[in-house]
Amino acid sequence: MVRVPRSDRGPSLVALVDRGPRVELLDVDRRGVLDPDALAARLRRDRPAPLHLTAALSHRAVLQPVAECSALCAGREVPVVLDVARALGRFPLPPGAAACCGPRGVGFLAVAEPWQGGSSAWAPALPGHAWPGEPGPVRRLGSREAFVAGRVGRAAREVLGGVPGWSRCDSVDAPGAVLSLRPASDAVDVAAVRAGLLRRGVVCPVAGPERAPHRVTRPLLRFSPHVDTTAEVLDRLARVLAEATSTSR
Repeated sequence: MVRVPRSDRGPSLVALVDRGPRVELLDVDRRGVLDPDALAARLRRDRPAPLHLTAALSHRAVLQPVAECSALCAGREVPVVLDVARALGRFPLPPGAAACCGPRGVGFLAVAEPWQGGSSAWAPALPGHAWPGEPGPVRRLGSREAFVAGRVGRAAREVLGGVPGWSRCDSVDAPGAVLSLRPASDAVDVAAVRAGLLRRGVVCPVAGPERAPHRVTRPLLRFSPHVDTTAEVLDRLARVLAEATSTSR
């Protein structure tokens, strides 16, 4: 038997089932996050079984409490299988560190605080984008998620969450750049809206139930803004999304 959060990825669940073990689903909160206290109670009550945990979900901006759950399982000698794809750069760095966008092929660069004062943030397109309330040079590129994409994601959720006919699945300050929108009514054809966006030069996928079959009950529109996305691009995307939505009905 393998225990898996109910919000875990569909492909992971299929891979586990195909290999024979019985999969037991663990309850999660409304965001899809596994509760460490509930896991601790389960470990005390039932026979230990390996835990499979996807650190960062792909269909929404959700991070699982990897450190807490791993520590609980270690105390009971329970094996933990971690899927860390998409997680790099979305968990916090140690206090005082700043994460910067590096050259192509480099996910992020951690700069210790003593070195930040004399460092210049030299990366294409990035230094000119000062989001509200941000400091300058290297610190401008740091974020709570240890990557500038986290800040772009917050800006995207603020802008696109206000498009008529849609509501965001996660809070504005959710971690990472992933943004999923759910249609406000069944009258919105998500696939048709995506097709309309493609015709207007916007590439985005539809996240269907196969992404997380025990959590996603209807298709979602999923965006993952690039690191050099500007406020102007987000405003244009909001207008285009509104147009594509109105013409799809």
